[in-house]
Amino acid sequence: MRRKMKILVVDDEPLIALDMAAILREAGDNDIRLAASVAMALDLLRQERFDAAVLDMNLRGETSARVAEACTGAGIPFLILSGYNAAQFAKNFEGVPVLAKPCKPATLVSAVHRLSGAR
Repeated sequence: MRRKMKILVVDDEPLIALDMAAILREAGDNDIRLAASVAMALDLLRQERFDAAVLDMNLRGETSARVAEACTGAGIPFLILSGYNAAQFAKNFEGVPVLAKPCKPATLVSAVHRLSGAR
């Protein structure tokens, strides 16, 4: 049995964010926090400690690069989940997993579990 994780999910599409949260909760009774913007995500990162993060690349006209940098600085492993070509963004964060939207629930869960092993 895997340990319960605290996971930050950053996505500006409410239905996608809620779906990911439900998938990750079911996969291990994880504690999920949602952020729909860079500012909201950065506030949560300042207030709470996370085991992992799932970041959408494009958030209503801005990228989640600052969130990724904050995660890196705090030692929080993260993955990029995007409906766009995330390769350009990901090359700034070597070794970061990139998943394409839409992604199968099992793929998301597996990738997040691998992140927890990266700590």
